[in-house]
Amino acid sequence: MKKFLSNITIFIILFLFSSISYAEVIEKLKVVGNKRISQETIKVFGDIKLNTNYDEKRLNKLIHDLYQSNYFSEIKINIKDGTLEIFIKENPIISTVKLEGIKNKAIIKGLREGIILKERVSYVESYFLTDLNYLKAVLRNIGYYFVEIEPFKKEKDNNTIDLIYKIKLGEKAKIKKIIFLGDKKFKDKRLKSIITSEESKPWKFISKKKYLNEKRSKMDERLLLNYYKNKGYYEAKVLSSNALFTEGGGFKLIFNIDGGKKYKIGNFII
Repeated sequence: MKKFLSNITIFIILFLFSSISYAEVIEKLKVVGNKRISQETIKVFGDIKLNTNYDEKRLNKLIHDLYQSNYFSEIKINIKDGTLEIFIKENPIISTVKLEGIKNKAIIKGLREGIILKERVSYVESYFLTDLNYLKAVLRNIGYYFVEIEPFKKEKDNNTIDLIYKIKLGEKAKIKKIIFLGDKKFKDKRLKSIITSEESKPWKFISKKKYLNEKRSKMDERLLLNYYKNKGYYEAKVLSSNALFTEGGGFKLIFNIDGGKKYKIGNFII
């Protein structure tokens, strides 16, 4: 019995010691691999304080804070004889961002304003993919539904990088027909006069409203709802709005509507 209790005591002591996180007082800082970013700047980014006890939790936060600066692609740390050694690899600086294939200066300006990675900032791989998706979304939203974008990265010797997006806009997506489905209550001709989107017709060569536009479609939904409510259909809903590509070219813009019950002054429910 005594032997059993003795074994339990040893186990508890070992468990307690294994549960204590490693910690050491940092007296010096040594940074390896930095070229553009000074050691003092890295000290600020990581909120590094000398003559301070650093445990595992604090070291993890240090690494997290350094990555959050977006200046580094790789970070390793080591503590040796009171010296905190930080081994880093800096992200390249973006030299130029090229949007090739677009002639319209207004479109180029709008795209440049929305991307994350711009000239003279650090390159971050995840942001590169985010910007690619953003460019596609914006161009599709203004009617270039068939846009194709090839992204390229051109690395240079001085740890800089050029970002190149080769863009094929293709033809603008035209609205061939606007259709209203469901319990719509009103005739299509009337509903078409409420919304801003238009069907593409030969005489509408100037109008931009004939092109498929996601933001305009959302605005059309709100206009329809307002119209129904003004007519007493207070529970009306636009169940969905979809664009379907037709075999002959162009899109069908389809609104699925549930008009619901019409309320009059006598039976209006609040």
